[in-house]
Amino acid sequence: MVLHGVLVPDIRRKNTLEEDIRNVANKYDIILTNPPFGGKENKQIQKNFPVSANATELLFLEHIIKKLKADDNARCGMVVPEGTLFRSGAFGTVKEWLLNDFNLVMVVSLPPGTFAAYSDVKAALLFFERGKQGDEVLYQEVVLPEELKKFSKGNPIDDSHFGQVREIWQQMKAYQQGKGKKPEVTEFSWFEKTEDLIKRGFDLSAKNPNTAEREKLAEPSVLLDRIISNNEKLQRIVARIESLLGQIKHNRLLLEQMRQDTEQLLPNSLDEVFKKLDSKRQTLLNVIQAKPRNGWSPECDNNPDGTPVLKLGAVLRFQYNPDEIKRTSLPTNSKAHYWLEAGDFLISRSNTLELVGHASIYSGIPYPCIYPDTMMRFKVNPMKADSKFLLYWLQSKEVRNYIQSKASGASPTMKKIRQDTVCNIP
Repeated sequence: MVLHGVLVPDIRRKNTLEEDIRNVANKYDIILTNPPFGGKENKQIQKNFPVSANATELLFLEHIIKKLKADDNARCGMVVPEGTLFRSGAFGTVKEWLLNDFNLVMVVSLPPGTFAAYSDVKAALLFFERGKQGDEVLYQEVVLPEELKKFSKGNPIDDSHFGQVREIWQQMKAYQQGKGKKPEVTEFSWFEKTEDLIKRGFDLSAKNPNTAEREKLAEPSVLLDRIISNNEKLQRIVARIESLLGQIKHNRLLLEQMRQDTEQLLPNSLDEVFKKLDSKRQTLLNVIQAKPRNGWSPECDNNPDGTPVLKLGAVLRFQYNPDEIKRTSLPTNSKAHYWLEAGDFLISRSNTLELVGHASIYSGIPYPCIYPDTMMRFKVNPMKADSKFLLYWLQSKEVRNYIQSKASGASPTMKKIRQDTVCNIP
């Protein structure tokens, strides 16, 4: 921002899409943005938008439409992935909304590699302003230099490549204000009638009618050489992959052997530590920030877009397994206690006698995530205990014997432990 002349930028760290656009707090005269695209948002965020979708590029377009003021001077210039121009469904609905409430003045088609090396996604620029949609939309294609197939990190796009764009933009603005003639169609600029865009289902694709779509093919001998060369490269890649797979298999066997050895050594080592401690050692409650608390077990339908809820298997064998989840489509409360944070301790409070009291540390994946009523969650006080050591401690024979002695329940296959039992773990 400073390099572009904004000496005192107002930068705020937040998820912009968390704001409910039905009731926006602040509106602006001008918005210039290159929002992140290609990402996905969860159901909770999608509830903030009239047109629900998980694609961030569409949610940002909705957000911007609502954040512009209602006066005629409100305008926007933004980057969108090319898919936004031609996709239908929810994308078509938002583009219809755009053409109803704004005047889409210009669409600029950017060449491949514009955002190299960060993204190879082909993109475009949209320029729109508050007011009635005009009869036509101006399109401009930014052309690659003849010596390049695409822009890249070594040959990046720069300001000089936008000379024609700036020139025709100035002509268009003068024409709109009655101070000049309508821009002439060139090899790389053209007009699309608004009614044609609507008939195409609000497909705003930048298809230059002046560019021949035929491509001169290489000579057969050249193509054959390319095929042979690519095949040799492919064989070398396959051989390398097979070698790496062999190494991975060997390393996995070593890791499994190390895990088994550790499991055998750990209980004996911890028992030796217990013997050396005096009788005044503290309980678990003394080294955690607050008493453990049960989670929430909502009804789950396993909708792929639903909110993740941990299964009991996520904490078995004192190892956290992020794949042990189910999903719920029920409404959630963003301020409720059942949301997990990375580093949280989870302990099963209901299971068989052998497995009740098994614990693990939530890694932060998946996020956001809910822990169920069959578990308790607590946070370790880092000034009083090390989380990893505490996890080992909970696996010791003395702690396991203590938990199993306190577990209760009529069913031989389902035992439970209470909050005070966890708090008083020695």
